[in-house]
Amino acid sequence: MFHSKPVLLLWVVGIAAAGIMLAKNSSPAQRGEHPPETAASSAPERLTPARLWRAPKIAYPDGTSTPLPEGTVTVRVKVSEHGTVNSAVVAHPLNPALDATAEASALQCTFIPATKNGTPAPAEVSVDVIFVSPHPYVIAANAIYGISKGVTPPHAILAPDPEYTDAAREAKLSGTVVLWVLVNEEGVPERVKVQRSFDAGLDQKAVDAVRKWKFEPARKNGQPVAMMINTEVNFRPN
Repeated sequence: MFHSKPVLLLWVVGIAAAGIMLAKNSSPAQRGEHPPETAASSAPERLTPARLWRAPKIAYPDGTSTPLPEGTVTVRVKVSEHGTVNSAVVAHPLNPALDATAEASALQCTFIPATKNGTPAPAEVSVDVIFVSPHPYVIAANAIYGISKGVTPPHAILAPDPEYTDAAREAKLSGTVVLWVLVNEEGVPERVKVQRSFDAGLDQKAVDAVRKWKFEPARKNGQPVAMMINTEVNFRPN
């Protein structure tokens, strides 16, 4: 009988809050007079950031040398009130070829628009393009939180044990696979990637198992938020 135990190790992705571009209203002047001063409203503005809705499938550029380079390109994008991307600028580069791929991918993203007091509004968003061999992918960094004041990490509430491969069982392999897991606001693992490999067959079994896990989501000031975590899956024979 083999068992696995989930262990939350550290946060990976930091906070990148969306900056909402607000238009200032001014009262029309009457008869050449200055507009009368009005008292500021005590009601706080309700702002929600733009959130990634669809991201294109991306691949390493043709001709990329092996081993494939890994890392993150951060692209700053301007999102319209309709959720489309108007412009994209690489903020944190990796290398010219991957930077160009990341910028092109960010331009193809679509978003649920930001809102101000319930009305769609333009926004700026940091988009991270994660180059992980062999399949890079896109996440919107403004939707991902790291552990900080007011933020509690997710924890697994349902974690079925992974299966063993026949080869691993016969060899009585014992070890640990470390996974990179994006847990969304509903406590569902959206993306699972191997960060530290142990055995190719058991790596895949660990990924398959964690995709079925259920988490209590991370919370920021009491509200559920997405968070990237590292999780250990331990393979131990009795």
